[in-house]
Amino acid sequence: MDRGVGLSLDPADFEDTSAAREVAGEANEIDLAVLAAQRDIAQARVRVEQARATPDATVSVGVRHFWEGQDLGLVVGGSIPLGRYDRNEGAIERARFEGVAAQADMAALRQEREREIARLQVQLMAQASQARRIAEEALPQAERAVDLVRDGFNRGGFTYNDVIAAQTALLATRERRVAVLKQFHMDRARLDRLTGAHADLLGLETRP
Repeated sequence: MDRGVGLSLDPADFEDTSAAREVAGEANEIDLAVLAAQRDIAQARVRVEQARATPDATVSVGVRHFWEGQDLGLVVGGSIPLGRYDRNEGAIERARFEGVAAQADMAALRQEREREIARLQVQLMAQASQARRIAEEALPQAERAVDLVRDGFNRGGFTYNDVIAAQTALLATRERRVAVLKQFHMDRARLDRLTGAHADLLGLETRP
């Protein structure tokens, strides 16, 4: 059975740069989940190693015969190792270091993500402004130039090469606008990924 889903894109959506005015959210916690798990594991390992460093008390129970076997007595004994020479300090310190390292990695990753989010937010605004200037200024000028050159060519004032050059400049201007819009949407997708903007949609493709 073909379960493919058709996808159509409205050209107006491609030209829509209104997302540049939206305030980006905070960094997605999913990116920090692995490091958080490593930190929690290290903290748990510290407790395990500390428990191993505590000497285990032993208790013994026995029966003792008194007066040539005529009387019996219950004897209870115990011992607690002093543990003077092995406190498991090496393993405890290693576990603590792993926890501190994971915590530092989390802080560094969060800071990196926040800087990237801020950079993308500024970049989106710049790209939206550039796309608007091309549409409102550069494109009308290029289109008018083509019309003027064609009129001049019809009157014998311009050559065929002049017409081709004007049309080439118009196509280059349109191509530049498309490139700016394409990069805008790629950066917007990157920003949405970093902020988890579409996290609620995860798993929808597996639902019946």
